Amino acid sequence: MLAGSGSDGRRRRGRAPEELAELALASHETSQAIWEEQGMLLGVGIAVLLNVLNPKTVVLGGGVLKSWSLFKKSLLKAAREKALARNAEAAIVCAPEPEKAALIGAAVAAVRVQGPQDFFIDPDSQPS
Repeated sequence: MLAGSGSDGRRRRGRAPEELAELALASHETSQAIWEEQGMLLGVGIAVLLNVLNPKTVVLGGGVLKSWSLFKKSLLKAAREKALARNAEAAIVCAPEPEKAALIGAAVAAVRVQGPQDFFIDPDSQPS
């Protein structure tokens, strides 16, 4: 089981993802199985998103992608198997800088809402 923070901010029982990754890379079978299961579960979730939203590309981000090699195969397999045929070929990729993906996504959303021409105008350079 991967450890995480509960709604009260306390750590849940289990091992930290970094520790499980080290163990899995050292051929610890239980740790490898945990990463494969987590990849499968995430893949099922992505399949649901593919079926509902029908995107052409899904970009994954976050610190857990440091361990991408440990769950990539099971994630992609589950996503392809559970997605509808028309969505099964959507690209599923990692963000180039996974730990900054949320920040970059927020910036893109802000530009889309505000409009690029308004978003990048320097208010100090505008005539009064």
